Amino acid sequence: MGAVAFAARILLKSSFQYILSTYGLAAIFGLVLQVVLGSELNDYNSSFSLYVGYVSVGIILVWSVSLGGWHFLSQLVIRKFNLYPQTAFSIMIGLMMMVVVEILGYNLFCIRLTKEYPSLLPPLNCMHAPLELYFCYIATGLLFYFTMSELPKKIKNIN
Repeated sequence: MGAVAFAARILLKSSFQYILSTYGLAAIFGLVLQVVLGSELNDYNSSFSLYVGYVSVGIILVWSVSLGGWHFLSQLVIRKFNLYPQTAFSIMIGLMMMVVVEILGYNLFCIRLTKEYPSLLPPLNCMHAPLELYFCYIATGLLFYFTMSELPKKIKNIN
């Protein structure tokens, strides 16, 4: 998160307030999704033992880092390579990030649901959850993307 925030600050000339607001909004999106998913899909192994109700605080942090990082990484890549259509490239970057986060979470950080699910990508040993969960991830990511695309315009129109 720090490296992406630093890059956003330097390369995108984003304010600290904007960076913190982006990560905060991403955490809120993650929290809402986890509440909607219910307790069965929030029952993680002991590596994330801090819960508020049935929602893992660690997973909310992962959502914040993932969605916020996706937002800033997409902006960096799209601006650097002048890619169009921006939405399509941002979504492709988001999908690749989702797989990378799943690989790191499962294999490196041992973040796992207590209920066993077969891998949806066995060669990468990741995505051990029901397919519907990943559709929820994608929908949440798209909603976050469009919110971050439109929110700055709305705020400027208020002033």
